[in-house]
Amino acid sequence: MKHLIRIVIALLVISWAWHYGRETFNRWVERTSRVDFSTPAMPAAAGSFFGFPNGEHFSPGENLERLDYEVVRRAHRSLDISMYAFTDRVLAAEVVDAARRGVKVRIYRDGEQYEEEQERAFRYGSTTDMFRGQPNIHIRVKPPSRWLLMHEKDVCADRSLLRTGSANWSPSGEKRQDNDSDYVTDWRGIERFERNFEVLWNRRSNFIVQ
Repeated sequence: MKHLIRIVIALLVISWAWHYGRETFNRWVERTSRVDFSTPAMPAAAGSFFGFPNGEHFSPGENLERLDYEVVRRAHRSLDISMYAFTDRVLAAEVVDAARRGVKVRIYRDGEQYEEEQERAFRYGSTTDMFRGQPNIHIRVKPPSRWLLMHEKDVCADRSLLRTGSANWSPSGEKRQDNDSDYVTDWRGIERFERNFEVLWNRRSNFIVQ
């Protein structure tokens, strides 16, 4: 009996240590996942994207992570994000900062890709883990399917700037793969995106993460 009690206590200690270590690691990542780019950050214009380098940009010749970081950093009111893969902790940490300063964040994910990331989270953590408990961050997931993917890689900030393109929010997708991102302020394109986003966001079959 004493031997069994020792085993139970040991398992509880190991479980507590694993959980505490993981939470400590995630907090450390959040604190240290800040961008130190070789060029100065673009000056933020209050409530606007004045001076943002609109148009097409291409990786690996350009660092798309830097541009997307600026999109999130400049947001003041809202971020609507439909992203197939989201593993970039630098961008995730900036999304958390945006939420803490009052930006309403909605993130829509593909079900199969989301599940894949969460399966790996047991060992490595995930960006979703970084978002948990943030009241201004809302996450919904399309039911998983091998064929009917939610394959968008779009972000709309303050309903003022729309980012589209082929680059997922992953370190490789933003900096190493052959990808593109297009940044526009045309209200007609933004309006079409937002109408479509509302359709995706309000699907009855969605899984609500938070």
